[in-house]
Amino acid sequence: MLEWAGRIGHPTSYALLAAPAPVGLIIEIPTEKRVFAESLAGRGDEVLLGDLGHEELLAVEGVLETGGGWHLMVVASGQVGSSPNAFQRVATFLNYFNREVGPVEELSETTIWNLWDQTRP
Repeated sequence: MLEWAGRIGHPTSYALLAAPAPVGLIIEIPTEKRVFAESLAGRGDEVLLGDLGHEELLAVEGVLETGGGWHLMVVASGQVGSSPNAFQRVATFLNYFNREVGPVEELSETTIWNLWDQTRP
C-alpha cells in the first residue's frame, strides 16, 4: 500500500493505492465509499476510501498496465487534493519500486524518499 500526501489544499496532494504483487491488471474496488479520517491528508481534506474518479482511474490503469499488471484492491482520494497527476505519480512509484527495489522492510525512510524523488511519471 502506498499513501502519499503533499501540500495540504494543493489540487495534486493526495493519493492512496493498495495492491499485492503484480498478477495482471485486475481492478476490484469496493463500491461502498466511506470517510477515511485517519488519512495522511489530515483535516485539510475529506478522503473517501473506495473513491476514484474516471480520470484518476484512467491514469492508474495506464501506468499499472506497463508494470506487468496489478490487483488493485484499495483506493482512496481526497475531495480537494486528489488528481489524475497524484494517482499517476503513486502508480509510477509502485511500478518502479516493485520492478527495481524489492522488499521495503530492508530500506530506510531516507532511502525510500530518495527513490520517490527519483521517480517521475
